[in-house]
Amino acid sequence: MKRRTLLQGIVATSAFSVRSFAYAQSAADTEPFGFALEHRTDRRDAPIVYFVRDVTPEALERLYATMQKAAPDVIGGKVAIKMSFESDAAPRLDPALVGVLAKKTDATLIDNNVYSARRDNAKDHRELARDHGYAAVAPIDILDADGDMELPITGGVILKHAMTGKHFADYDSVISLVRFKPHYLPRYGGTLKNLSICMGSLAGKAWIHSGGKVSSHYVYSDENTTSQAMADAAKGAVDAKKNRWMFFNV
Repeated sequence: MKRRTLLQGIVATSAFSVRSFAYAQSAADTEPFGFALEHRTDRRDAPIVYFVRDVTPEALERLYATMQKAAPDVIGGKVAIKMSFESDAAPRLDPALVGVLAKKTDATLIDNNVYSARRDNAKDHRELARDHGYAAVAPIDILDADGDMELPITGGVILKHAMTGKHFADYDSVISLVRFKPHYLPRYGGTLKNLSICMGSLAGKAWIHSGGKVSSHYVYSDENTTSQAMADAAKGAVDAKKNRWMFFNV
């Protein structure tokens, strides 16, 4: 898979609708949105993006039902919801939103450790997830609590493999659920960050940021190298559960 194809596919399928605006029959189809669909295409083979204005558990439940009907074989088996349990001072997803998807799919909420307070070890990270209300809606799994695993990257520009938590091997399909947010690199945010930096274990995060040079501690690399390493890592995550990812941006 080419990098451009990967990025287009993730962006196109990772949105929050009960109808598609990947293509429209006429200009009238854009009217319910109240704004022009600048990137609308008439191609029938274009990826479908679903969109709703309401950020509610009911809206998310409708979205999941619509997506599951369109692609019934994507989510199944042992399901994980890849999200961030967030730092104490950061905005975060409402547990009620998360709980809808978790209940529908009998999913476990997963994340990796992070270089920040209360998220840099599995014990404190689990407690933080409980404090933020997520343990009340689904089981919690810190993927790198018992070490790392490598995700091979075919055709990587910077990285030949990424590193995530060993528990990732336990799951058959994954839902990426994120709040829309930026990264310090202007090209990345939301889903792409969730699939790369956030999918990395502590070692994996260091590996990406250093451009595949260091896995023991954080080392800054230049923005171009880090951007390409993040794209490589996202490809590794997608390929690891090929055709078994579903994406939501809130």
